[in-house]
Amino acid sequence: MNHPAVPDTLRIVLADPHSTGGGQVRYVAALTSELRKRGHDVTVACRAGSLLERLIAPENVRVLHLSYPRGLKPVQWVRDIQRCRSFLIEHRPHVLHVNGSQDHWLFASVNQWLGHPCAVVRSRHNTYPVSAHVLNRMLNRKWTDWQILVGPALMPLYTGHPVFDPSRVTVVQNGVDVDRFRPDPEKREQARRLFGFEDGDIVCGIVARLTPAKGHRYLLEAAAGLKEEIPALRILALGSGELEQELKNMVDALGLSGQVVFAGYREDMDVCVHAMDFGAQPSVGTEIAPFSVLEIMACGIPLVVSDYGGLPYAVTDGKDGFVVPHGTVDPLREAIRKLALDPEKRRTLGEKARQRVVRSASMDTFLSGTVRVYQSAYDRVVRRR
Repeated sequence: MNHPAVPDTLRIVLADPHSTGGGQVRYVAALTSELRKRGHDVTVACRAGSLLERLIAPENVRVLHLSYPRGLKPVQWVRDIQRCRSFLIEHRPHVLHVNGSQDHWLFASVNQWLGHPCAVVRSRHNTYPVSAHVLNRMLNRKWTDWQILVGPALMPLYTGHPVFDPSRVTVVQNGVDVDRFRPDPEKREQARRLFGFEDGDIVCGIVARLTPAKGHRYLLEAAAGLKEEIPALRILALGSGELEQELKNMVDALGLSGQVVFAGYREDMDVCVHAMDFGAQPSVGTEIAPFSVLEIMACGIPLVVSDYGGLPYAVTDGKDGFVVPHGTVDPLREAIRKLALDPEKRRTLGEKARQRVVRSASMDTFLSGTVRVYQSAYDRVVRRR
């Protein structure tokens, strides 16, 4: 579509309300960096001291500090509203790109108060249900100009939903920096040393928050069933979360002590994933378009994933990895066995995995799709005037 009234260089506010976070925060950080490389003016609206603020620090980008209070905290809400209103009046952004509930309500309501001068775009990152009450209809149909779904698995949840206008809902697949995430023997050697793996170890890695939805327990149970057959099998868990101690206790109970490394949250993921011979993502909830899976694939490393949410859209069973039923152990164990015992299979599947990411989930594809949404959303604002 042609958008003659839309400037080539946009002023964009990227907002996220989280103090910590996983894929969603990395989504905003990556978008910040790539949009600035392409000449757009970007402001990040986040909590002071948040993970997002740390991630964007090298960009030297303009930051709008907001508290994003939860619940009934009128003083904090009023302060946020005043800061938001002053910023919009002074900087006159073209697009307000929000990524959560608190930032959505804040920016959309202040924008409406000012006469809707900016386009409001909301990215949807999860499968949480959206209630069809009148306030949500007002927020999403009248106050919001466009919705981005970060993976095609979300589309059935929004098709026919009374809160959303289907003509203003677009899937834009998450993207990966395929130059940063690529096969690299030097990074592999560095990562293996970092986590203490020997040359003969066969490492299965998982990159995910330590929460029930990510299915770590299924991976540990599957590995326990292979400890006699494949004594060189190791598990590398990258991520932090509330289940850390429970999972460590489970490792001891399953007799896997010394075979599992909990590495915590890392910001050098382009190095860390190279420690893996293959990956696993046995999620049972909230998985839509995981950055971690795409990054591992971009490095030429195959994965076994569950069939939950958007994972089957990222991996094709038997072609560039394996897909198993979510919430099961035996099929997961069998897929792990195949990958652990067959280096040639790992190599061929890994090559195809990288080809797939380069073809369909590169950062260029991601950025082009996102900017097209911005243009369509702002064009709608201009036409409404």
